Amino acid sequence: MKDRHLLFKYLFGLTVCILFFPLAVSAADSFIHFKRLSVDDGLSQNTVLALTQDHNNKLWVGTIDGLNWYEGSRFVSYYKAPDDTTSLANNHVYSLHTDSKGTVWVGTQVGLSRYNIVGNNFTNYSSPDNQPMQVLAIGEPEEGDRLLLATNIGLVVFDKKTGRMKVLPELAGKTIYSVCRMNDGFLLGTSEGVYFYYVRNENVTRLLLQLKGETISDMLYDDKTGNCWLASLTNGVYCVDNNFQIKHHYNKQNTPAYFLTNSVRTLSGDDKGRVWIGTMEGLLILEPETGTFRICRFSPEDPTTLGLSMMTVKLTISTPPKRIVRCTLPNWIRPIQAIQANISGSLLTGSWKLRPCSRKMVTITLLCPAVADGIPMPHALP
Repeated sequence: MKDRHLLFKYLFGLTVCILFFPLAVSAADSFIHFKRLSVDDGLSQNTVLALTQDHNNKLWVGTIDGLNWYEGSRFVSYYKAPDDTTSLANNHVYSLHTDSKGTVWVGTQVGLSRYNIVGNNFTNYSSPDNQPMQVLAIGEPEEGDRLLLATNIGLVVFDKKTGRMKVLPELAGKTIYSVCRMNDGFLLGTSEGVYFYYVRNENVTRLLLQLKGETISDMLYDDKTGNCWLASLTNGVYCVDNNFQIKHHYNKQNTPAYFLTNSVRTLSGDDKGRVWIGTMEGLLILEPETGTFRICRFSPEDPTTLGLSMMTVKLTISTPPKRIVRCTLPNWIRPIQAIQANISGSLLTGSWKLRPCSRKMVTITLLCPAVADGIPMPHALP
């Protein structure tokens, strides 16, 4: 069954969309506009799984056939070269991360790659037993000497100085879909509910036993309110308090006017305290204080709305000078899988995953800096 779902995810092609977004979300959908970037603009492939922005404001775009960077006017692509060990580890890119020192890390279908500015090449790392390892998400503890890799073989701790990896025994064999920093550790979204990883002693604790049968596709922690938001692939969105008690549960059954599906792919928060929810049926914006929603969906009459080819969106929103990125998928489903904010007032939409956008992506409308949008998501989501 899982293989069938995996295949389903990759059946759709995608484009990169640039979303122009005013500093505050207006009540009128007409203030949100998209511009798409695709293979016609030099992108290596239209199925976009990951985005990140480096310290030079380049937007890195990971697809199922190559890695690209975009500087506002052109794409430069990187591929796996069979006879070159300094080329990209694999052309199928699941995740991207720019660390605290500006290094770009690439999670691929077979392991991890580090981009080297000097040499314009890559250093590749594989799992401890040299078995293929799908790196679905990448997190970085505050001290910056390690990376946490969410993979199909469990949670992997990577030492950036030595290049060594180790799989935490407590989670070995479990698929980890997302990592979210919270206080002195990380929330882990898995195929079997939620866990917490303590950075200092590397202990792992299971949380919310009532959710152990659910796949948690994404998580969001609001350090101002202490609330945690959990995206379920089958049961909507949960709001959890500091004591990990469920405060609210939003889904098709509880809020049918807004949730047309219980399949939620991604979450993000903005400076206004709003929660952006990427679902298989469009984008929802929740005002937690009032419990009210705003819906953003595709309109065939308006080419600047969510793209027809969007299937899932993942969100991550920020405020000035940050911009929001969002990803989307297929044309007949219009889901939302990733949104990430970074650079002043714009939303970047990709499809399964989103990352910060570059200030240089601006020059397309007067409304605001641009954002980009693509389409897939990590392999393992069922």
